[in-house]
Amino acid sequence: MFKKILIITLYAMLFMALVLYFGFSAALAKKGEDRLPVSRIKVVVRDSSQIRFVSGREIKEIVTANGIIQGSTMLEDLDLHHLEQILNSRSAVKVSQAYINREGVLTVMIQQRKPILRIETEGGGFYMDETLYLFPLVRNYSPWLPVVSGNIPVTLPAGFRGNLKENNAWLVQMRDLAIFLESEEFWNNMTEQLYVDGKGVISLVPRVGDHRIVLGSPVNIEEKFRKLECFYREVIPLSGWNAFRSIDLQYEKQIVCKINNNNKNLDL
Repeated sequence: MFKKILIITLYAMLFMALVLYFGFSAALAKKGEDRLPVSRIKVVVRDSSQIRFVSGREIKEIVTANGIIQGSTMLEDLDLHHLEQILNSRSAVKVSQAYINREGVLTVMIQQRKPILRIETEGGGFYMDETLYLFPLVRNYSPWLPVVSGNIPVTLPAGFRGNLKENNAWLVQMRDLAIFLESEEFWNNMTEQLYVDGKGVISLVPRVGDHRIVLGSPVNIEEKFRKLECFYREVIPLSGWNAFRSIDLQYEKQIVCKINNNNKNLDL
């Protein structure tokens, strides 16, 4: 019995010795890895084929400007969380992720914000994404988007970036309108501009035709565009694109049109 206990004890001691050995070896290896320099800085901009707000070169410049030098900075000196915070503070960066591998390669993954609308205000021009995040226009890249101008019912100071905490119901409605336009290729291509008058009435300026389309408030969007589609299909072929100066979709189950002065004798 004593011999059996002794054997079990020896096996337990051997197991603990192996655990300590491998743990100590791993710690030494990790410590040795930390003493290595950053061998390479690799930047991946995931959606660069669709959006070009930032480039890999720009991100790499930000990384090096914050003291991370390829071949010089030691891995143990890296603060990856701080680096991600710096990159995320850029307007057009939605999220960044930084990590290193055993070869000392620092990889920085970037996902950009995807704007759905451009809003022109007294404080300047801003992009808005689906999360209602607003950020200033970017100099080196201007994506094609519906532009909203006129009497914008929200106050945006110059250089503002972030989500408005108050009075953003109008932005929610505009986001829904922008998402609808984006989902409908014909209407998306047809929309030149959205204008807001002093009463908050929104008019759409189309790319084709000498008229404006009065949407009113940005609600019941699908129904309004169904009426407009019917009008384009049934009336425009008879009248031509320039027969009307306005097509008003605000009223339920009807369309109110104003004829151009040059087409007063229009007979439909």
